[in-house]
Amino acid sequence: MPLNSAPEEGLTPIPKSSGPALRARWQWLLRLLIGIAIICFLASQSKGAAVRQVLHSISWLIITGAVVCYWLLQTLSAFKWQLLLRAQGARASLLDCCRLYLIGMFSNLWMPTNIGGDAIRIYLAAPLAGSKAVAASSVLVERLTGFIALLTIGAVGLALRHSGYGSNVSNTGASAAHLITTMTVVLLLFGATLFILQQVAYRLESTAPHNTMVRKWASLHRALDYYAHPEHQGTLAIALALSFLFQSLFVVLNIGLAHAAGLQLPALVFFWLVPLLSIASLLPLGIGGLGVREAAAVALLSGTHAATGTIVAWSLLWQATVWLASLPGALLSVGLKSNLWQRMKAEILS
Repeated sequence: MPLNSAPEEGLTPIPKSSGPALRARWQWLLRLLIGIAIICFLASQSKGAAVRQVLHSISWLIITGAVVCYWLLQTLSAFKWQLLLRAQGARASLLDCCRLYLIGMFSNLWMPTNIGGDAIRIYLAAPLAGSKAVAASSVLVERLTGFIALLTIGAVGLALRHSGYGSNVSNTGASAAHLITTMTVVLLLFGATLFILQQVAYRLESTAPHNTMVRKWASLHRALDYYAHPEHQGTLAIALALSFLFQSLFVVLNIGLAHAAGLQLPALVFFWLVPLLSIASLLPLGIGGLGVREAAAVALLSGTHAATGTIVAWSLLWQATVWLASLPGALLSVGLKSNLWQRMKAEILS
């Protein structure tokens, strides 16, 4: 549909102002430059040639294999998402979920937009799920189960970490206890907050049934309640088990890339290191954790014998794997013309 044509019936009109889109592009560019600046600084501290030498020695077969393995991991996540969608009657195939996952990955890394990949997945999955509430609840539960598995693996890995890597046994146990306690508190607070918001949403719905925002809010909580029903708790358990499998394989892939880069550390180290780096990458600096992950890796491994250049090279190898793996999302996004991206933003935020 041409940009100057009338919007299709039932769709939100395309916003005329390009101000927010322009701001999003500048913010994306700024974050990218910050990430590159951090990497350049780390490379300068480690004799940049060392980083280049390590990366130059990596075979493209290793990178290709890592990309294929990453796709397989994303297929596992897509399968978990499909289970959660189908539990609510959505007619989503595994191919649909894989396609939307790749589009979301591509958007997160390559698209200068304020709309995250999860929001785009929700928008595009809504027709398959029957409503945005069902799509949103499935994505939220999928992310939450993944986060629980990530924190648990990180806490266990930290508790078992060797005393020769940055602390003695007693300090390691104390650190693990702090992490486990923090994880438990955060999850309890999240659950309590979700319960309070649910009660507020239902109360407001009874007093203001015609308010569009309140109805959407209440619909989301009803969709979330669906997974708490005894007959659907099995689906939730399977999703959590798949999350533990995904996060474990995620660590194993990082171990393989580390060995390819010459970062020779005991495998156990990566079971607390990789989850902590994943959490650090959530900071709103860089794009997809670019720069932030490298700085966090250097800081966390400062007490080991590993050279800074090797650590940075390993992290950049991982970043290259993720960025290359997201490129098929560009082909799958070809049909999403610029006017549709604008309409998507308007409908998500409406």
